[in-house]
Amino acid sequence: MNSGLIIRYNLLPIFLILFTSTVLSQECKPEFSLPAQGALITSPSCTLEVKAPCNIKRVLFKARYTGSKPDSSVIVNLGTVSKAPFKVIWDISKIPNQLISGVSFLAEVTLANWSIKEINREGVFFLHQNTERSVKIIPYDHQGTQSFNPDTFTFKYPRSPGSITASMYWNEKDLSVLMEVNDPLFYDNIPRDILAGMGLEVLLDPTLSRKPYPHKDIMAYSIPLYGKPYRIIYQPVFDSSGSFKLNSQVLACDFKYKVTKVNFKGYKIYFSIPLQSISNTLPKEIACNLIVKSAISENIVRSPWINYGALESYSPYVWGSIQFQPKPFLKNRLTVWIIFFVLGLLLMLLIQLLIRSISKSSRTDVPGRSEAEEKIFEKIKEAMERRITQKDSTKNDVARDLKISPKKLNSLIKRFTGLSFQNYMMLNRTEIAKERLRSSHCNEATVAEACGFQNAPEMEKYFLKFHQITPGKFRSEQQVA
Repeated sequence: MNSGLIIRYNLLPIFLILFTSTVLSQECKPEFSLPAQGALITSPSCTLEVKAPCNIKRVLFKARYTGSKPDSSVIVNLGTVSKAPFKVIWDISKIPNQLISGVSFLAEVTLANWSIKEINREGVFFLHQNTERSVKIIPYDHQGTQSFNPDTFTFKYPRSPGSITASMYWNEKDLSVLMEVNDPLFYDNIPRDILAGMGLEVLLDPTLSRKPYPHKDIMAYSIPLYGKPYRIIYQPVFDSSGSFKLNSQVLACDFKYKVTKVNFKGYKIYFSIPLQSISNTLPKEIACNLIVKSAISENIVRSPWINYGALESYSPYVWGSIQFQPKPFLKNRLTVWIIFFVLGLLLMLLIQLLIRSISKSSRTDVPGRSEAEEKIFEKIKEAMERRITQKDSTKNDVARDLKISPKKLNSLIKRFTGLSFQNYMMLNRTEIAKERLRSSHCNEATVAEACGFQNAPEMEKYFLKFHQITPGKFRSEQQVA
């Protein structure tokens, strides 16, 4: 009996340890502290970190992302961390942007009692790679004609022979889309469910959010070859468990549309979206994508304008932009041409009158000027040109060169130019500096030194006085490449 009690007392601590470990493992809830759910990673690296209110022995990090091939999935082991902080830095510089569903992370956390818990973090998006976006100018069409404009959208049709042409136009009432598929292999005697899957999707983001996934503000319309158009409302959901889902809801749409199908030729879709449903006022720019859905061997194949794969093409982050051509001033092109021609003539006449007025006001010749004085002034200009780059050159130096008095020198310059000797010298120096600023890459201090100014501030002072512009701004506007 005593031996039985001894065995029981010896096993009691073991049972207590096992019981405590089990309770702790159930209460311990490790979680991702980095990256945050919904995070937009724009740097070439991503930091993962796991924290827990209990002891952790090690953490194994894994990730699943979309590879370089569209719609392909890659799973990668990011390594095991055996001591705090349980953190890894993942180099993502060679990984493509992760859109729509983003990247999914998994952490296998080994607790102190060697039990393993798995935690996940979904809905993390990579936006670190540069993305070029196409821009289309949408013409104005007051008549609402269903005709293609020259600047059409470009698509790649999934089979040959075949082609896709699409264009858009706007007026005060509508934004209209016109799409035509030329396919000699098309015929409409196919199951209705396949025809319902074919057609056109128009995706608009008036908010220019550029989010990696579609959201509730996205205007997504589907115009099938069979059935009525409908709108798709996207609802991204970030779950507290770490998961991410992109739910959607379909609503009826009563916008104007027209679907024309011709056997062995193809089909045409016209769809009109009221501007009032987009915005109260015409926006300057809208993010947009168009997706044509075709049936190849009874499989629906998508041909997007902005093509980043079947799924990624639904991401507003990669969509192109449409901008709206201003409404024409007049509808009659001949009248517009005549008006602008007359305005051009009047503008040229006004410019000539202005030039003559300025020339007359700044004319240097005055009544009663003798031929002898003109010859002396020519010599004065030559003497000043010889000394123009000398900083310490004065009125007395030039007068001594010409063997005339400084007073007479200043008087003649004033008579011919309306300027004093000092201002006339500085005006000529600014003209030389303009040429050097225009044709060289020397800094302003070097140019000022070469043109006879004491320093760069003095050059800037006289530039502002005579030309109403700084040397730096003059160079940025006038420099020859």
